[in-house]
Amino acid sequence: MKNTFILIILISLASCQMKPDKTVSVYFDTDSLMKQQKQLLYEKQASISKWAKVQGKSSEGNVAPDSLDAWDREFQILEKININKPALQGSYEVKVYDDPNSNLKVKEYSGVSDDLEVPYLKLYYLNTPNDLRILEAEYIENNPVYHSTSNLKFIFDDFTGSSLLHKYTIKGTQKMIFKDSVNFEVKAEIKL
Repeated sequence: MKNTFILIILISLASCQMKPDKTVSVYFDTDSLMKQQKQLLYEKQASISKWAKVQGKSSEGNVAPDSLDAWDREFQILEKININKPALQGSYEVKVYDDPNSNLKVKEYSGVSDDLEVPYLKLYYLNTPNDLRILEAEYIENNPVYHSTSNLKFIFDDFTGSSLLHKYTIKGTQKMIFKDSVNFEVKAEIKL
């Protein structure tokens, strides 16, 4: 009985060991990129000039996010294209090649199955991915009542000695059950 009690205590103590958090750094981390970008844009008191077109009707306006939360809301779609998650390990093939249309290198993450929400993510950069110039991705949301496809393009410039978001476009289609498809396009430019 005494040996059993000691054995239970030892097993309990062994299971209480601290295990490090599982972090993945297999793929490009868009969450970290956008956290840095939102902080820089907030500090520089940047504003956004937007143009949107939905089913042929367009509108435009300016937005001046006045907090980090406001910048979070502006870039919610970027949270959805983060492929750097433990569940997605092994879901993408990675290719690096020279862009035939520019002096940039391309790091392309291509999905190996058809059921991924992010079929591809491309980084166009100068020397290293930290010197990012363009980020492109496709995001697909699919459920029984709703289907949406969005193509995203974010353009970065080197205003401050590091890549800073300058322009972005989001084009896509949304389809709800029993309704027609809706085409949309958003273009935005960051003003410092």
